[in-house]
Amino acid sequence: MQQAMDGMGLFLDEAARTYEETEESLRTAAGR
Repeated sequence: MQQAMDGMGLFLDEAARTYEETEESLRTAAGR
């Protein structure tokens, strides 16, 4: 069970990072 929790945590961290990068690039594109 703990392993599944760790895996989900890593997945959420990766998803959050990807979302932030996407949001940043979208904001940059909109600013042009």
